[in-house]
Amino acid sequence: MRIAWFTPFGTRSAIGDYSEAIVRGLSRTDDVTIFVSGAAGPEPMRESELRCASAPVDPEPAFLESLDGFDLLVYNMGNHLENHLPIYQTAIRKPGIVILHDLVLRDFFRRYFTLHLRTPESYRLYLGVAHGSEAEQFGRSDEAGDDCRRLAAPLFSPALQRALGAIVHSDYARRRVADEVSLPVRAIDFPLFGPCEITATTRLPKRSTTDGRVRILAFGMLNANKLILDIIVAIAGSERLRTACRFDVIGQGSDDYEATLARAIADAGLDSTVRLVGWQNDERLRTALAAADIVVNLRNPHTGESSASLITSLLAGVATVVWDHGSYSEVPDDAVVKIRSSDEIAGTLERLVGDECERIAYGERARLHALARFDTRLYCEKFREFARDVLRRKPVLELADTAAQVLAEMGASHEIDDLAMRIGKIVAEFEPASALG
Repeated sequence: MRIAWFTPFGTRSAIGDYSEAIVRGLSRTDDVTIFVSGAAGPEPMRESELRCASAPVDPEPAFLESLDGFDLLVYNMGNHLENHLPIYQTAIRKPGIVILHDLVLRDFFRRYFTLHLRTPESYRLYLGVAHGSEAEQFGRSDEAGDDCRRLAAPLFSPALQRALGAIVHSDYARRRVADEVSLPVRAIDFPLFGPCEITATTRLPKRSTTDGRVRILAFGMLNANKLILDIIVAIAGSERLRTACRFDVIGQGSDDYEATLARAIADAGLDSTVRLVGWQNDERLRTALAAADIVVNLRNPHTGESSASLITSLLAGVATVVWDHGSYSEVPDDAVVKIRSSDEIAGTLERLVGDECERIAYGERARLHALARFDTRLYCEKFREFARDVLRRKPVLELADTAAQVLAEMGASHEIDDLAMRIGKIVAEFEPASALG
């Protein structure tokens, strides 16, 4: 099978890590070309032995026609405009499989309409058509990244308007997408990629601490919904945590958010307990994980994502604390420590800090679960199976797409959008003639 794989491919891109691992696996039997998208700013594009080409921001007819030489087009979609604009611009013109890395695509589409098309009213119109008048009104206000209403009205459906199928990475995401679109949706667990790829086969020896403190670690992009500030407050309010633990935060966020965290640390007198380490490469992250006793991976509200950093900490065999919702609820209760309230943070950390045996037991169960669940070879097998099914159904899916396009020409409205959804679901249930024998 000849596959065109559209993806960001910067050196710090988790989706780039993901794509490189999968394409390496698929290339053992399939002919895959990576179409690289994304203005990564100061971040360089990764070097790879895989075949790569450039994905233009504004695809011209000659480029689109060249894609007819592929059996399948695959589009990795996330919430960052610059990284995913070329992908979206091609996906709405040439149907293929869309891999949704984020359910909440509001930031992508808000910036797409306001900055790229310069039609801000279109953003609110799309919100209204997809999610109703209340969502449309919400779109008229400034949006905070941790506003839970974003998950209720995530705006992923425009990214799937010409798709032949969608891949997500959790049952939670599969249910949400299947409820809104009339196309095949498949949940496939993550492959092994990025920092977790080597962690799955090689564990660094556990590093002992010289100060006797229990090491707590958080890592990844620093966003407000990851509750780093809440963790700092919990440590500040617990004499036991102030003296018995060390909390390292690896990653970068906005200048304002990092300044807020730094002020909270200084105001609480935690300079010797909490450190903002900044971005670190994969090797330094592995070293930090080898020293860690506890990882906190809290997302509230979540945005429908599956967490690559969670897989990394599970495979590293570190006791990990998560918020019990979304895809995080799908990890067995004995493999991660789950909380449902910020009020539980201090008590949970105090319990784990005081019980080394419990920490070790959680870490070992976490690693066993992750090794059994996340497998690149298995991912590629399930991807090929889904791709074959989508290609078999392609004529029917294109009929459904045509029906939706005709209805769209009648004008955007809640009633027409609902009708398009119902017609699409009916048509999508038809079996191709070849499958009927």
